[in-house]
Formats: sequence, structure tokens, C-alpha cells
Amino acid sequence: YSTWTWAINVVGLMRDRCDAILIGRMLNTTQLGIYSIGAEVALLPTTELVEPLCRAAFSGFAAARNADLAPGETYLRIIGTMALLTLPAAVGISLIADPLVKLAFGALWAGAAPLVQILALAGAFTLFGLVSSTLLSAHAHLREMFSITVGMLLLRVALLIFFIARLDIYGASIATGIAIAVQQSIYVVLTLRYFSLRAADLLRSIWRSLLATVAMAAVLLYTGNGWRAVAGDIG
Repeated sequence: YSTWTWAINVVGLMRDRCDAILIGRMLNTTQLGIYSIGAEVALLPTTELVEPLCRAAFSGFAAARNADLAPGETYLRIIGTMALLTLPAAVGISLIADPLVKLAFGALWAGAAPLVQILALAGAFTLFGLVSSTLLSAHAHLREMFSITVGMLLLRVALLIFFIARLDIYGASIATGIAIAVQQSIYVVLTLRYFSLRAADLLRSIWRSLLATVAMAAVLLYTGNGWRAVAGDIG
């Protein structure tokens, strides 16, 4: 178990750092700085909410496994509860990316706003994938997780090279967003299959959060405040 976990962490580190390496190699340090700021802001719901939750959930999943309890209900309850926070947070950050970046960092960093718009939407998928991978890890499906991690490393590198060559750092954000969405989707599909859950069960646990998020986005877009650039500096 420890060896597989170590291998997954090493490959995962390479996967998570390959965008910075390729941007620095194919573009320049200025572009890398803008991308790093955009990625940090866009993935705040993941780093500040989802990842701490998953660390706490691992012990609960492991205890349920040792007690021969079905983990499906706990899995759905965790996702349903966290979706109340993370889905509107991720989509909201994407919608107000331009004023958010200018308020936090100033107008000189406005180039990071389009990156935030793309990466924050992709980050909305991480709730489902990270909770799913935590459950899979607690049940020792590490060989499959290692294969997925290696495959996602190769996919992300290929996507980054293709999109950076054509769209610079905006291409990097598109490539990373696609890779994130694909990886999280694979984890969800595996979890539903291994633990005898249905997509309808997952949808029932998050439909209220989805509906509220869509309503929030609709209001911001209708009022002209969503995905809109704000002139000048803020603050």
C-alpha cells in the first residue's frame, strides 16, 4: 500500500508541475507568473475546501471498510454537502474573475482573468473526483489510481504542448482544464462502478446545488456582471 501511494504521489507531482515547466520552457517567466496567479485564484475552492475535507474523509471511509459497511451513502452525503459550497464558489469565481483579479492584485495582472475563468470552471469537477479518489484509496484500488495518474500525466503534457504552441498561456489553461475534467470524470465513473452506485444517485445528491448555481450564474449574466471585464483598477 505504501509503495503504491508513494508512486501515485510522485507521478501526481509531475502531473501537477508539468504545466509550469512547459510554460517556462515554451514561453517566458512573465507568462508563467500570470498563469500561476490565475491557477492559484481559480483553484481556491479546491485547495481550501475540498482537499482538507478529503483528508478528513479518508479515515471515515477506511473505518467503514474495516466495519464492512457500505460506503455509498456516506460518499453521496459528503459530495452533496460540499457541493453547496464548492459549486457556487467555483462558478462564481469564474464569473467575476476580472474584477476579482484586479481587486486582489491590481490591473497589471488583468491578463490572469481569462485563465481564472477557464480553470475555475474546470475546478468545479474536483469535488467529485477528489472525494471519489479518496474513497478508492481507502479501499486500496491503488493500481487503478496509479494507471489513471500516469495516463493523465501523458494526456496533460500532450494537451499543453498542443495548446501552448497555438494559444500561449490561454492554451495552457484550456489544456489543464480539459485534463482536470477528464481525470475527475474517470474517478467518478470508477467509483460508481465499484460501489454499485448510479449516476442518478449522484445527481439526486447535488441537484439543489446545481440549480442554485445555475440561478446565480443566470442572474449575474442577466445583470451584465458575469464574465465581463471591468475598466481600470479596483480599490
